[in-house]
Amino acid sequence: MTLLLASVLFSCKEDIDSSKNIEVSKTYLELNNANSREDVLIKYGRGSYYANSTDDNIAKAVINNDTLSVIGYSVGKCTIYVYDELDNVKSISVCITEPIDFTYYNIENIYIKKGEKRTFSFSPLNYKDYNTFVVSNKEIADVSVVGDQVKSFLVDAKETGKTTVSIFKGKMKISEFDINVVDKYDLYVPQKSLTLKIPFTYGINGISIWRGSGKYSATIENKNIAKVESIINWNSNAFNQMCNDAAVLITPLNEGETFLNIKDEITWQFVRCKITVTR
Repeated sequence: MTLLLASVLFSCKEDIDSSKNIEVSKTYLELNNANSREDVLIKYGRGSYYANSTDDNIAKAVINNDTLSVIGYSVGKCTIYVYDELDNVKSISVCITEPIDFTYYNIENIYIKKGEKRTFSFSPLNYKDYNTFVVSNKEIADVSVVGDQVKSFLVDAKETGKTTVSIFKGKMKISEFDINVVDKYDLYVPQKSLTLKIPFTYGINGISIWRGSGKYSATIENKNIAKVESIINWNSNAFNQMCNDAAVLITPLNEGETFLNIKDEITWQFVRCKITVTR
């Protein structure tokens, strides 16, 4: 009797579960160029899910576990059908109100030394709704997203060369940038001259180092004209060509001209900048 009762109870439970209908968190979506992708949660279905669109040229459906991503492509209306393993079905009406334009922001190049792994920030843009992340050549560098939003990336530099990273939202490319893997960091100082007034009250009082190993020294040839106050290392690790950036701060002393010598203490590269002090 105990076994029979257990069998009856088990059978009833199975019947109750199988009678549950598939449900979706949204049954209508309106997409546009700014919001070309939206996620819909699926629940109460049996087994794995699959979906199709009545017109893939208007909107496409992508299933990931219990989340349906609807990606808009062009103006129009279509219906997304979501199924479970028992062929229970739920429909979602989709309306694309404007064209999904091809637009993107080109971020400045970054530089990284072969063999390094570094995390770079991606600011001020925030692309949390991206759905495709493409690295053109992973043999040069592999790139992965840190966290659940596209705000920073871990770059694993493997071989010297250049690879391109592209971010898409639906069909729309929303960003693209290059990663340059180098054998050694090249010292790059974009500003080759600086004029200071005495007494110095405001304005720019330094020479920026955009790129190098990160360890620098600086000297003034004529210490009666000016002196090196300090070297500030920013280490911002932003996605631009100012990798391992710093600033050499200078204090003017007397009128005249001299030169500032900046040296990379790791690569021994050298840059000479003209310093002019006036009243």
